[in-house]
Amino acid sequence: MADKTKPHDARLAKQREYQREYRKRMKASKTPDRNAIAHAFLHYTVSEALGKESTKQKLMLILDKVADLLIEQGYDKRATDTAIDSLLDRYESGWDFRRKVHLLTQADTEDTAAAEADEG
Repeated sequence: MADKTKPHDARLAKQREYQREYRKRMKASKTPDRNAIAHAFLHYTVSEALGKESTKQKLMLILDKVADLLIEQGYDKRATDTAIDSLLDRYESGWDFRRKVHLLTQADTEDTAAAEADEG
């Protein structure tokens, strides 16, 4: 059994190292992954839809379908509904898209710090 474990462990270690390097390359090239794209898409869609009643109704229908998909994947119905409602509540109270500060260059960070100091 030990013979089978060593190649498996070595393969997992190789996969972990590959994934670490892949993430570094993606971060260095500032290439968005599917989660970043989904996050931006959700923010844009919800923000735009909440401003207009007809679009808000369509958004609610879409979110019902999204909830159904999540429930089919095994998520709890009540917890899913609560999470979606909580997200919408945050958007309706003015919640804004969160910046990915780790993607900013040093110059961007310094400019942002200087602008915040001027405002304060």
